[in-house]
Amino acid sequence: METLKKRLGNLLAVKSIATIVLTAVFAYLTCTGGVTAEQFLTVYTVVIAFYFGTQAEKKAQADNGNSTGELGYKETPANSNRTKYGAWYGLDGQPWCVMFVEWVFAQASVKLPIETASCTILMNAAKSAGNWVTSNYQTGDVVIYDWGGDKRPDHCGIVEAVGGSSITAIEGNTAIGNDSDGGEVMRRTRTLGQILGAVRPAYDKEVTMDNTPSPAHKEGVEWAVKNGILTGNSEGDLMLSRPVTRQQMCTMLYRMWKLMK
Repeated sequence: METLKKRLGNLLAVKSIATIVLTAVFAYLTCTGGVTAEQFLTVYTVVIAFYFGTQAEKKAQADNGNSTGELGYKETPANSNRTKYGAWYGLDGQPWCVMFVEWVFAQASVKLPIETASCTILMNAAKSAGNWVTSNYQTGDVVIYDWGGDKRPDHCGIVEAVGGSSITAIEGNTAIGNDSDGGEVMRRTRTLGQILGAVRPAYDKEVTMDNTPSPAHKEGVEWAVKNGILTGNSEGDLMLSRPVTRQQMCTMLYRMWKLMK
């Protein structure tokens, strides 16, 4: 309970600092004519909503996203659920099988139906998006397991190979004798009877740019792009519908600070 209170206090402190800094920056720009009142509200709202939304657009090299390259990785210290995947996602210290999957796909720049740390939420999002399969599993599927036969997700992994009555998957937070919270990235073989279904990522779908703001945010986004605050990724995708990481947030604040000078 004390740890939870401490984390909550830290979170509130971060929120307060970010809110104060953003308010000061945009208030100054508004007063000096750097932005209009509408631009102030638009950009301020977007940044705050993105920063304190779920998690983040995470970019890296595709070869680092190869799940087999992570085999043998262990949480440190043992039984802590502390991993680089949890730190990357923003929920370090929590069960991390889904965060491992999200991390791998982010490194490969392949989108899953939703960014989440929950097997259940991932499954439901896949069903809604038409990316859920319950047979004919393929390499690259995100398989979700049901250990007790109660139709509830218990664990997940990335399918590496498919056999006649089993699959082999790369799984995070597993171990021999502790399938769902074992603390290691491992290659595991599972029977088809243990599988609830699988998320089939849209590997072959053409990636489209997310560069068109809604009418309500058009002026603010155009201002942010014009002034170099919002630049997008190396492909020119502004990713307007995606959340931002803390480091991206810091970069935007720094660019706004430079604009004030």
